[in-house]
Amino acid sequence: MFHTAATSTDLGETVIGTDRGGVAAASAGLKVLLVGVSGTARDFLLSLPVLKSAAEENPDIAAAADIDILQCFFIGHDEKDRRCREIVDHAVAFAPDVIGFSVYVWNIDAVLTAAGMLRQALPEARIVFGGPEIAASDVAGGRFQDLPADFLVCGEGEITFVGLLRHLIDPHAHPVAAIPGLAWRRGAFVYNRPADENALLIQDLDRMASPYLTGVISRDFLRRPGMRANIETQRGCNLRCAYCMYHKGMPTVRFRDPQVVLDEMKYIQACGISELRIVDANFFYNREYSAGIIAGMIRERLEFGLFLEVIPLYIDEYIGGLLKEYRALSPRARVAVGIGIQSLNVQSLKAIKRNLPVRYFDRAFAVLSDAGAVIKTDIILGLPHETRATYFELIEYVAEKMRYGFNYLSTALLRILPGSDLEAIAIREGLEVDPQDNEHFVCRTPTMSHRDIVDCMRYNVVANRFFTTNDEAARQKLRDRYFEVKDRLGVSHVALLGSFVDYFTETLAGTGSDFLLEDLLRFEFMYKTIFDEVPDAYIYRRLDQLVADGMPTN
Repeated sequence: MFHTAATSTDLGETVIGTDRGGVAAASAGLKVLLVGVSGTARDFLLSLPVLKSAAEENPDIAAAADIDILQCFFIGHDEKDRRCREIVDHAVAFAPDVIGFSVYVWNIDAVLTAAGMLRQALPEARIVFGGPEIAASDVAGGRFQDLPADFLVCGEGEITFVGLLRHLIDPHAHPVAAIPGLAWRRGAFVYNRPADENALLIQDLDRMASPYLTGVISRDFLRRPGMRANIETQRGCNLRCAYCMYHKGMPTVRFRDPQVVLDEMKYIQACGISELRIVDANFFYNREYSAGIIAGMIRERLEFGLFLEVIPLYIDEYIGGLLKEYRALSPRARVAVGIGIQSLNVQSLKAIKRNLPVRYFDRAFAVLSDAGAVIKTDIILGLPHETRATYFELIEYVAEKMRYGFNYLSTALLRILPGSDLEAIAIREGLEVDPQDNEHFVCRTPTMSHRDIVDCMRYNVVANRFFTTNDEAARQKLRDRYFEVKDRLGVSHVALLGSFVDYFTETLAGTGSDFLLEDLLRFEFMYKTIFDEVPDAYIYRRLDQLVADGMPTN
């Protein structure tokens, strides 16, 4: 029998939702708490309800385990300890036997803090880490020996997690050493490496229980104000970009039943959700499959603010026409597309196994613009062979793409993710990782000094200030004034943005702003705080001053 009771507690910047949807277990059974820490204030981790639904479709586990999910929405860096204490308080009230964390690069610091607190507060509870950050190669290399965890789940997760629950329910019938993909402590971690890594993958995604349609993601939980829902239609990626994890351990792309995907969307729409993110790496890789889903959304009038990640190579006029038809349904049917150019440097793209000529990006940008999509353009600082000069060429190119529509820019500093192909490439290419944090940031390369990277990060912050904000009307107004001034002055984007690097530095002098520091992690947080530190009024005044006085000369 399914039940969909859920509660949510507003904790200010962090909101914790406890979702007890799914199969009701015996009260005396194994109590499992899955904890998710998402990177935004409106998204939840899809992996946890997927794990719960995968476990509860097994009658033996459903009868013996009580699985709860605790979703924490956005922990600010400066309030991490207090927010983690709130997670601990919720966990202590539930009194779990097992606590599982989904760990990835953007939440690892918060997870480590919360898990350390939980080790003290609930010393008898077993702590499990899984997720992209838990790479089998790092387990073997001893990186995780000091983690406050008893078990580590490597790989896709469902098969190993189900095996672990069966072991914890009945250790004699299901010995821990027989669970593939699991690392367990015997002094040091012992990793049960499967003879065939494919054995850890669900080969037929149609056999998976839907966390939406089973009620594991309950209606009450989804009705939290401001929620955006996530759906996966496929797993894997046909590309093998070295910095990315989407394709990790997945030799092929596997697809879910498109009708189940559409049924999930109906469920989400019925809950009043207006924003939907499809979490696939390259949604349009199989055009027949993805076009069928969009056509089904049109037929069923499933009208969302839709976000998709795409690869430029797979965007053509047919796809553009389909998206235009979707947008014509109503003002609610909007499309935003994340599309990565990453670099213009051919050597850099070749080194990271993403050798896509810029002409594909130009075509995709034109097609998506004609379809009325909002385009989020991704670029990466710190790639192999990139120099300060070539990065400025990239800034010049992408800034010009911001001239029309509501398009925005997403700049990122390269991270060398555990288990990615980039680990070996970084050693070969001489990339150095910042040792100050767990973010895996590249802080120096043979062609870019630490000073170069810090300087370019300041350009990134300024470019984001002009071309990135959730307030589309404000962004359009500021962008239009920016381009008006640029054209009037007859200067390059790099020159105009550089003048604002100097202006921000002068304006923020003596304030203790992160903009003045050289801490790469703090620059990541500047993308949010810079809007308060340098308000629009300051920028408009500076633009007016440049028109009146001309560009300053150094």
